[in-house]
Amino acid sequence: MGKDRLYFLTFVSIALAVMLSATIGVNYSVKISVNLFLESELETGKSEVKKLAYFIAPKTKDSINEITFTKRIQEVLEEVETSTTYIAVFDKEGTLVCHPQFDEVNKEVAVSRELQNMINHGTEISEIYNMLMDYDRLNYDKETINTIEVLYEKSIKNTELKLASIISLDKLLPQIIKLKRRLYTIFILMGVLVIIISFFTVRYVGSFYEKKLESKNLDLENDIINLTKLNLGVFTYQQKIALQQKEKQTDKVEVHNDNQTENQKNRLLTYKGNELIPVFFSDIAYVFTENSITYVVDKDGKKTVSNASLDEIYGNLDATLFFRANRQYIVHITNIEKIIKYGNSQLKILILNSDADILIGKNKASEFKKWLNI
Repeated sequence: MGKDRLYFLTFVSIALAVMLSATIGVNYSVKISVNLFLESELETGKSEVKKLAYFIAPKTKDSINEITFTKRIQEVLEEVETSTTYIAVFDKEGTLVCHPQFDEVNKEVAVSRELQNMINHGTEISEIYNMLMDYDRLNYDKETINTIEVLYEKSIKNTELKLASIISLDKLLPQIIKLKRRLYTIFILMGVLVIIISFFTVRYVGSFYEKKLESKNLDLENDIINLTKLNLGVFTYQQKIALQQKEKQTDKVEVHNDNQTENQKNRLLTYKGNELIPVFFSDIAYVFTENSITYVVDKDGKKTVSNASLDEIYGNLDATLFFRANRQYIVHITNIEKIIKYGNSQLKILILNSDADILIGKNKASEFKKWLNI
């Protein structure tokens, strides 16, 4: 149930992120596209107007017949296929005297140069875009008068006429809306694809790590079980040794010489400074070697030095009571506090009243278990 909720929240999060990215991306892309289109149309219209004004301009004012001249321009414009931008001619009063569509000639129009000024003055893209989107709410009555946006205009030499490059907002706005829809469609398709891929990727990665975590948890459980068995084995063995030692104690009277001989077999001669100190095997907590020196530590934590090597000492000890943990340490069973895991495959023996790091390697661990009869 928890995993399903996590996957659902992941799906919702990715979907919201894609929707937000699509909204921002589409609006920004449309604004950039519209701005680039307007700049391109402005330059194209400017070039066409200049060329046409140069070629059709009469040589002198006296050589012009206005009716014939405008008729000739009208014929030229009618041959040009109109698109979003087109060229038209105005007289000095602002009346439209030539237009690619003859029906529009001599109609009263309101000329707007707002778009031209915004582009020329480097107005921000967002403001130009907002101006176009607010086109239907401009302050004029569209039922009585038409408003046209002039991108560029130039006077025809030796006449009172003006050539103008005009952009048809009625044609531009549907193109913007169409572009917007196409971009939304593309972003939606891409978004759906991203959501599906991301969702299944998250599920796959989640399942992979979940299995890995389950495997680690299983290994951890096994380690805990094994350590529990090991520590229980240590405790059981300690109890067994304690019971055996208790049973060996008798009340019989022994000869002094026999006691002396027995004591010599159950003790290790060590020294501290110039003082010789005998240590009974039963009092040894652990023996270790460091820098080629063998140290003997008793149950009270007192440390003395022995001239014997670790191998020699181990040969004289009872193998049922002492264990050779590694090349450096020999430990007494009764002084083992507990066993813990160390690293990936090692065990660490904790000794009572000591902070010694006694490690048992992977290969030695099985021998240690056999020693404990596990």
